[in-house]
Amino acid sequence: MSFAILPIYYLWTLLFAVAVIVVSLFFPGRLGVHYHDLLRVPVQLLFLQNIFLGMPAFTWTWFVVTWSLAIEEQFYLLAPPIIRFATSLFCSM
Repeated sequence: MSFAILPIYYLWTLLFAVAVIVVSLFFPGRLGVHYHDLLRVPVQLLFLQNIFLGMPAFTWTWFVVTWSLAIEEQFYLLAPPIIRFATSLFCSM
């Protein structure tokens, strides 16, 4: 994963949190945005958005572009240990 994208990703997530707070405070009930949408932020920060798919329309529209980033991050975190384990398993036979 390119680390150049992470600051932009975290900024995008922070802007989402700010947008939810502002819309919830000043325009309650508009755009289908509520404070409970902030529960989505930890899911985004942990790159689990491809596992927990159910989202309201506003949240989905905001984060749909990050789905492939989660797949890539999970691949780079999981592939090396799996390859190392498989290599050691098959080489010891």
